[in-house]
Amino acid sequence: MKKKPKLKGNIAKFLLPSLIVILIIIIIITIFCLKKDHVNQDIIDEYYTFLGSNDLTLCNGLIAYDSLEVTKDLIEDTDKVCNSYLNLASEKIAKVKVDKNAKKNNCTYEKFTFATDNYEEDYCTIEKIAITDLKNEYNLIYNEEIGDLKDFYIDENKVCHYRNDYYYCGLAETFSYSLMAKPNVYRSIKKTVEQGDIIYIYDLFLKTKEEKCYNSFNSDEENAECSKKYAQKGEINYRLLKKYGTLYRHTFKLNKETGKYYWYASQPED
Repeated sequence: MKKKPKLKGNIAKFLLPSLIVILIIIIIITIFCLKKDHVNQDIIDEYYTFLGSNDLTLCNGLIAYDSLEVTKDLIEDTDKVCNSYLNLASEKIAKVKVDKNAKKNNCTYEKFTFATDNYEEDYCTIEKIAITDLKNEYNLIYNEEIGDLKDFYIDENKVCHYRNDYYYCGLAETFSYSLMAKPNVYRSIKKTVEQGDIIYIYDLFLKTKEEKCYNSFNSDEENAECSKKYAQKGEINYRLLKKYGTLYRHTFKLNKETGKYYWYASQPED
């Protein structure tokens, strides 16, 4: 008498490899999706500061956050030089302490005159920056060479002068103070995406000023719904930022010679 074939064993024999293949495909798809939504902290640490500082008193603020696409060609040269200064490593900025001039509240250094620290001390702290270091940082961020070397302001009162291959930065003699309410910005990184020679950093952005909300740094068009919620809550939290903030995409391209990425463009996502 013939034995019946072991159907269950045969089914398991063919089904098990198929299930393994399907499982591998699911894992690969899952990993890919997670990678697309993953925030690579190394990318953030190295390139996010190229966009500017949350301290809006510095270098005219976050001017890359506009209602339209912004590229390096739309930014003033002095703002790009200033932003390069902000990104310099601290060890590349030498500090020189200079005694004030007799019977005056200023100091003279390399033929430039600066105000004393806090406009009241008996000395000035001058920053000395080699132009080669600033040029290298500028080229790293914008993938281009610095044009004419002009004086620039870091904030309302701190000025940098150029002379003989160095920038000298300190307090300007003329004190400026604004009584206008200063804006605040809120940013939260959403994800980083790597595609070939391009890196995208996506973040949420919201600006507030005098208890009103704005969706770009340069716009005066109020987001009334956000302003209403902001007035009720008394603060901007992540929930409000996620609901009313603008999603921006920042594009960084690879410089194949250096192996580093440079900022190429920023734009709001529809």
